[in-house]
Order: sequence, then structure tokens, then C-alpha cells
Amino acid sequence: MFCIDFSKHKAMFPDAQIDWAEVTLIGAVDAGIMAQNVLLAANRLGWAACILAHCAIMRKKCRTY
Repeated sequence: MFCIDFSKHKAMFPDAQIDWAEVTLIGAVDAGIMAQNVLLAANRLGWAACILAHCAIMRKKCRTY
């Protein structure tokens, strides 16, 4: 599980005038990059892994597999 750290961006840039939507978008990208790196490392070690949130979004397509 990868979570967004909302306080990280505020601590790094305390004077920045950003709203929750922007912080959420930045955090989602950060979490996605981290998840991708973990999956690539797992694959390199010969482990199988997948991102399950994708199946929650595309239920019909995932049922066909």
C-alpha cells in the first residue's frame, strides 16, 4: 500500500499557495512512481506483482482475464 504524504509538500515549501487538489495530484504521482519502482524491483527478483487499484477501476475488463 502506498499513501500520499500531504505534509511533505507543505514542509518543503511552506510559503507555496497550493490547494488540496494540487497536493493530491502531486502525491498521487509520487505514490505511482514509487509503486512502479517497487513492481520493477520485484519483477527483477523474479516475483510476481500487480497493481490492484487498476482492477477496481476497470472491473469489466479485469473479469475477462
